[in-house]
Amino acid sequence: LSPYMAQGPPPTPARPTMFRIVDLPQAVGALRTRGQGKFGVEVRDETCPWNDGAWQIEFGEGQATAVKGGPVGLRATVGSLSQALMGQPGVRQLAAEGSIEVLDDQALSSAAAMVPASPVVCMEFF
Repeated sequence: LSPYMAQGPPPTPARPTMFRIVDLPQAVGALRTRGQGKFGVEVRDETCPWNDGAWQIEFGEGQATAVKGGPVGLRATVGSLSQALMGQPGVRQLAAEGSIEVLDDQALSSAAAMVPASPVVCMEFF
């Protein structure tokens, strides 16, 4: 950020980052996870109907997969799930705000373990 410090207002970490899941299995597969676990999530996505519906997400050994179908412990819009996969706000915060509906506390714990909350920084200006 130092090249931009002398060009006006100070930079802040609160600038929103734009991100949207277009292909859920590919987005989940790109994650480098810690720990292991699984959970089901029902995704609502009116724009990309191939993402809409129930998904089983499993993670372990640094990898994650998403397979269509199965029981769900969480419900989320694709927007909320996109935020959760980025790490900011975290899964637990999104659940506390009501952006993610929790049907099973174990699913929430597994999702939070897969994508821990972390600050997101975007260095692009668009």
